[in-house]
Amino acid sequence: MECEPGLASAVVFVGTLAQAAAEALEEHRRELQQAVGIEARLKRTPTLRFVADPAIAAGEAVEAALRRARERWPG
Repeated sequence: MECEPGLASAVVFVGTLAQAAAEALEEHRRELQQAVGIEARLKRTPTLRFVADPAIAAGEAVEAALRRARERWPG
């Protein structure tokens, strides 16, 4: 999660973001924001925005490259 200064908004990184999941998160965004505010005891809760975590895709690309390398040069 990355928050802007002053907690005006926050980006929440999620592992995978299928279209149905993205729609569900957006549909329940206000309830999630309220829960974050209550749990964190914040006067002002940031507006949440959900995005797929780019680190997941990068990690998968590295794993795929390692698999290809093992297939080419076993042992």
